[in-house]
Amino acid sequence: MKSNDPPPSRVPVQPPPPLAQKPQVIERAEVIGVEGDRVWVQLVAKGCQGCGQSGSCGTSALANLFARPQQKALCIPNRLGAKLGDQVDLSLDESRLVKYSALAYGLPLILFFGGALLLQWLAQASAAAGWHAVNPETFAVLGAFSGLILGWWLSRFWLAPVTPQICAVFPLQTR
Repeated sequence: MKSNDPPPSRVPVQPPPPLAQKPQVIERAEVIGVEGDRVWVQLVAKGCQGCGQSGSCGTSALANLFARPQQKALCIPNRLGAKLGDQVDLSLDESRLVKYSALAYGLPLILFFGGALLLQWLAQASAAAGWHAVNPETFAVLGAFSGLILGWWLSRFWLAPVTPQICAVFPLQTR
């Protein structure tokens, strides 16, 4: 360093601001099994469970009417050390949920209408060519249901299961 050079500046380097966190869907679940570094969780029932008026509430009657007898358990990584009986908050990226919902419902719907229009057009074109006298509406219905089944199959083929992550643990003894 030469004598006429200015001294180096001592300005602290600021870390970049944290990226905006994506909106998350959060659900409460209970740990029903532990296998090594993975846990089995089952979603905790919501609504009408903590209210003292559940016996006379119409919402409670509807919830019980449409409740599944046995919910499916999920096996997920145990990154926060949850133990048997603990309750955990599960998080899932909301944008993935919206994208998957659009694909799961939108693709079969688009192929439903596309199949109906395609087979109706083919039936009308074959009738105009003089091949067979076919009913275009029958072919439209067949095309609609064929497109619906194809869309359902394709959406199941393209959609890989999304595993939620544990974002909080509520130990059994603190509840």
